[in-house]
Amino acid sequence: MIYKKGLVSLGINHVGGTITSFQIGDKHIFYPQQIIKENGELKLRGGSHICFPNFGTNQTSGMNLSRHGFIRDSEFSKFECYSLPYEDFIKLGFVKFLKNKAKVECISLEYNYIPNITRNDVTFNYGFRMKSSFYFLDNGFIQNVKISRPSIIDFPKEPRNPIPINLGFHPYFEFPFSFKKSKIYFGKGLQGKEYISNKETFVDIVKPMPTDGNVRLLIADMAKIHMQFGGLLNNYPDSQIVLWRPGKSSPFICVEPVSADNKFFGTPKGLYLKPEEDSVNAWMMITVDE
Repeated sequence: MIYKKGLVSLGINHVGGTITSFQIGDKHIFYPQQIIKENGELKLRGGSHICFPNFGTNQTSGMNLSRHGFIRDSEFSKFECYSLPYEDFIKLGFVKFLKNKAKVECISLEYNYIPNITRNDVTFNYGFRMKSSFYFLDNGFIQNVKISRPSIIDFPKEPRNPIPINLGFHPYFEFPFSFKKSKIYFGKGLQGKEYISNKETFVDIVKPMPTDGNVRLLIADMAKIHMQFGGLLNNYPDSQIVLWRPGKSSPFICVEPVSADNKFFGTPKGLYLKPEEDSVNAWMMITVDE
């Protein structure tokens, strides 16, 4: 489904709570999700999906989870569209991103995972609930993902054990084949650390995440994009950003914030929803400068 508010257009799929497209006016900011041929194989690329409970591949936890986790191909339910009062938006801590005191249009989806019941093909023995909410701004959006313990009704015997988690976002930005004029800055504004890759195919990791959670992309002459992260994604010094471009002809670049190094997932050094915690959240804001 495509949802619009002003110039902002988001395509949202209930499978994975995935963003399939993001436009400002008629300009594609995300590479639209589609199947493309890559290195002789057909791959689903584009949009932006949630990575959970793990990011990337993991060889140390013994859980045999799929790459980037099973959330991205799980069916979300309770799809809601509503207007959020300004006062409630203040409580979420996002008020600094609003230019006026108008109501904020919101879309939310929910997913409830019960081990061995919700999905028989997944070997993750920890129940959880996920709510993914999208808030429309004048020139972009905020996506907030909340991870909670399962309800007592759905999972009455679930002990309050630590739940291993590693949450990330995987946005694909539309990108020109020749990107010599493109730059990425980490830190506040354009005075932060500058990144320029001299390779057209790469996987690079930037860590730790800038303490202010700010990233800016100048994509040739196409767009000036501002990203900001919070919640688990400001898990300094463990949060990081993965930059990925699979081929020199790839029409996209991925700038992927992740809460922790995935090699520690499920180990004593990994990130957990602690027994005393009912929920945690991670959010990503993406806006396009005029």
